[in-house]
Amino acid sequence: MKGAQCPETETLLGQKPPVQETKKAIAEDNIKMSVFPNPARNEINIKITGTREKYLLRIKNLMGQSIYEQQFSEKQMKIDSSQFPKGFFLVEVSTIEDTACRTEKVVIQ
Repeated sequence: MKGAQCPETETLLGQKPPVQETKKAIAEDNIKMSVFPNPARNEINIKITGTREKYLLRIKNLMGQSIYEQQFSEKQMKIDSSQFPKGFFLVEVSTIEDTACRTEKVVIQ
């Protein structure tokens, strides 16, 4: 999966992820994530439950282009979304090792 999109992101973008990668992502780590509020206006809150120490956050538009990227180690973080364009986005969190990931949809108003 190194350098690839999260299989959940590929599914949400209408691309079919390889079955092997999907099983690998689920088996190697268990990332649970909540994204709120949804819809968001000025900030996006992300709460992570997982066994890793470091994660990579990407916010992507529906064309798969990354509009925000940040490494983090906190279990909860706030992202200022006031400068993001309005629309639908994908919030993708992966382990730094790129062994597991989780994707959630969010609307920015």
